[in-house]
Amino acid sequence: MSETHGATSRAVRTESVLRHELFIYALEGLAEYRDLMIEIGSHVDAGDIQAVTSELTLAECLAKPFADGRAAWAEVYEQALQDSPSLRVAPVTREVLIAAAGLRGAHRIGLADAIHLATAIAEECTVFLTNDSRLAAVSQLQVILLPQLQP
Repeated sequence: MSETHGATSRAVRTESVLRHELFIYALEGLAEYRDLMIEIGSHVDAGDIQAVTSELTLAECLAKPFADGRAAWAEVYEQALQDSPSLRVAPVTREVLIAAAGLRGAHRIGLADAIHLATAIAEECTVFLTNDSRLAAVSQLQVILLPQLQP
């Protein structure tokens, strides 16, 4: 394992929440983050990282393929965003929604972001992986931005 791989695995420890944009980067191959997403995916597949995402991620990822009439991409997302040994797709429960409302009020963030953060807290995640720097102000868990993981 290279030093970059080891650093990523250490930075994104055990339980990590992955926001919707990370799935888009990984599945559609955004050039800027392609290598990093492949690396993170390999750690998830190997069990080094236990990934969690909210069911809300599916709705967020499907919006653009549906708008563009790309049914095949919608199917790709539906297949990728299912519970597996390395990925937990957590339900949006009443408790998560109540916690999200509290986070929205405290941090003035959007509802979707608050639901993702509340899911991370409810699932006892240690890391919240995102590309949205506005979420770094939330202190209830460690927020890591993708650029922090790049060499």
